[in-house]
Amino acid sequence: MDQPSGRSFMQVLCEKYSPENFPYRRGPGMGVHVPATPQGSPMKDRLNLPSVLVLNSCGITCAGDEKEIAAFCAHVSELDLSDNRLEDWHEVSKIVSNVPQLEFLNLSSNPLNLSVLERRCAGSFSGVRKLVLNNSKASWETVHTILQELPDLEELFLCLNDYETVSCPSICCPSLKLLHITDNNLQDWTEIRKLGVMFPSLDTLVLANNHVNAIEEPGDSLARLFPNLRSISLHKAGLRSWEDIDKLNSFPKLEEVRLLGIPLLQPYTTEERRKLVIARLPSVSKLNGSVVTDGEREDSERFFIRYFVDVPQEEVPFRRNFRPTRCKLGLNGSSLYLDTTSMKAYFVLDAGEILVCCVRYLIFLPDRGPAVVKEHSYIGHESPGVLHTARLHHPLTRAVTQHPSHSAASLMRNKRGFLLGTPWTASEMLALPLAYSFCHSNYLGLDCDFFPLSQPSRR
Repeated sequence: MDQPSGRSFMQVLCEKYSPENFPYRRGPGMGVHVPATPQGSPMKDRLNLPSVLVLNSCGITCAGDEKEIAAFCAHVSELDLSDNRLEDWHEVSKIVSNVPQLEFLNLSSNPLNLSVLERRCAGSFSGVRKLVLNNSKASWETVHTILQELPDLEELFLCLNDYETVSCPSICCPSLKLLHITDNNLQDWTEIRKLGVMFPSLDTLVLANNHVNAIEEPGDSLARLFPNLRSISLHKAGLRSWEDIDKLNSFPKLEEVRLLGIPLLQPYTTEERRKLVIARLPSVSKLNGSVVTDGEREDSERFFIRYFVDVPQEEVPFRRNFRPTRCKLGLNGSSLYLDTTSMKAYFVLDAGEILVCCVRYLIFLPDRGPAVVKEHSYIGHESPGVLHTARLHHPLTRAVTQHPSHSAASLMRNKRGFLLGTPWTASEMLALPLAYSFCHSNYLGLDCDFFPLSQPSRR
């Protein structure tokens, strides 16, 4: 059925909240009536309406009588005016200025691009905390005015507005925590980075269906631009490189990511996609809406290693927390590989034996294939000693091993095996204090410095 034209907000309000829905009447016309109360009573102008008004798809084009709006809506906190015919910001201002308790306003699918919001009108919105302008085609000039006049704005929705670029205002909006800007035409990361400048406190950024083609930003710059970002959605972005996924680790507070429908992951199965992404994002606790459990993370880390066992080293995708560090060990010059994979550490010898390993983790021998070391397993002779490692948070740090009853030299002389009772996490381990190798039937200790493999733990 065709929508009626030229109707006012007040007219629609009276029709929707008619006597059929409410027990009181206001005079001879339709509407709502409050029984007479003493002069000055707080109830005098407060009418029997809910605090949440939904007047979408009603053909509203103007405000109507402002005094009537004030009488009806003094207590209203949420107002949905989506899919109407409001095209004049001045008319919107007349409505909002008479709803003093308003905190949520939905103006989606109104042709508001046909007028410019003036600052004197925008002042009427000062109490609004959540503003929805989806499919309104609101200009960036209008958005800038809103940001200047809404000091407490926390959530902003700018979806389906055909934006190809982002225009930065002269001042930022430190109050904004959530931005939905999905289904636009933002492809270049240089436009996305402007959002970090505009909204330094941003907690949640939803960029779905924007075809962002790459995250072309150094890691330290990402951390500065989005220091508080906890959640990001890149659903159906144009990402094609694992390096782009790795850069998500640069957001210091990131916990939740959505990455469905990106070209990079299309060649993989659903299971492979999830496991490979989890293994690459050690700090993310929720992926595509599902919580990442400790068990799933461990399975994903093991899967990552198995998946790339037969892949040439130059083809193994780079990961911030998966770059082996080598040092020469033993009389036979075999190499020790230290790899954090994302949350655990383990050791591999090119030619020789595994001496010490973290519990509950997969070890890969190039000439024998992968092998799982069970919890509290150790490799060595006689009863195991215990190797305690310091948690280090500085690069190129030299540390000392401790043992409850034996020195490192004594342990080597006695040819004892070593057990790491607690697995190291990638975020905890920035250096390996002491490496042991079993070569020519002798333990050889080498005091080793390693470059950091990951960021320090977040305390």
